[in-house]
Amino acid sequence: MNGNGVYVEKAKDAKFIENFQAGFMIMQKGLKEENVDNFMFQKSFLPILMVGGILPESLKSDRYIFRLKEKDVDEIYDEKMISKIVEFTDYIIENVKEVCAVLEKNSSSIFLTEYKGNEKIIFSVLAGIGAIYAAYLRKKYPERYVVDFLVKYIDETKKRLQDISEFASGMELLEILSSLVWGNLYDNEDIFVADIEKINIAIYDALRENSAVLFDEKFYYFPPKLLINICQPLLETASEPELKRRLRDEGIIYCNSADYTVKKEIVNVYGAKERPRFILVKKEALLSLDNLMLEDVFAIRNEGEKEGCIEVM
Repeated sequence: MNGNGVYVEKAKDAKFIENFQAGFMIMQKGLKEENVDNFMFQKSFLPILMVGGILPESLKSDRYIFRLKEKDVDEIYDEKMISKIVEFTDYIIENVKEVCAVLEKNSSSIFLTEYKGNEKIIFSVLAGIGAIYAAYLRKKYPERYVVDFLVKYIDETKKRLQDISEFASGMELLEILSSLVWGNLYDNEDIFVADIEKINIAIYDALRENSAVLFDEKFYYFPPKLLINICQPLLETASEPELKRRLRDEGIIYCNSADYTVKKEIVNVYGAKERPRFILVKKEALLSLDNLMLEDVFAIRNEGEKEGCIEVM
């Protein structure tokens, strides 16, 4: 929105966008697929759909998918970056002939002729943008600086294009879920992580309050309410059942019931048997980048709570 972007609430609003502008629509629950398609297939401007949460199945094909991570968003809103965008925009407007000359040479550039990827059309567009920005930089910086920038830019572009197939296959869901779980446990010291064979009174009370995660050799046992609360950012574009189905289909959770949960029998502090439901997340799905399990970091929280053990069946 700080450059030539226009916010579009409904597809019909697209008729007010000029051909040099980008239209941004936000994907929300309840937005009909037909409206999204009408927007995305516009040719008179650049349509960009912003999707929070998980990527709907209908958007996985015939789309260029770029994921914005936290550091990307921070850079977008950085005042220096905004200033650079404004200066670059002014350069393009004031040097149309020079920009056209750069674009005419783009198809025969070494980057295009040596590109081996599958996304040649969008790569050509992005490489053209990089070439124009390099020409802009050349007016201000030495050639070595410009060449280093362009090489780094092209390498990053290739990486982003390679990531598209991973996003379409659901790889991002695994990464996002792991990040959400680890982040919530770091931020909420009241959430216990405990061995399922060593449940004590404190853990039992925490389970009843949906604030404990149990584990064995294969799974993490999440109370459904706890996991759904952790996954709230993923529910911006998907319902609970759809999210659970995606987690199951992509092999992240194990279940044997229609509601994607598993019952586990325990004996409470009064000797009565209970069979609460859990969502079972496969342990390898939540392995950290440092190859640590949740219990390696968080199980120490309940080391001081030793008394009143409960039998788990």
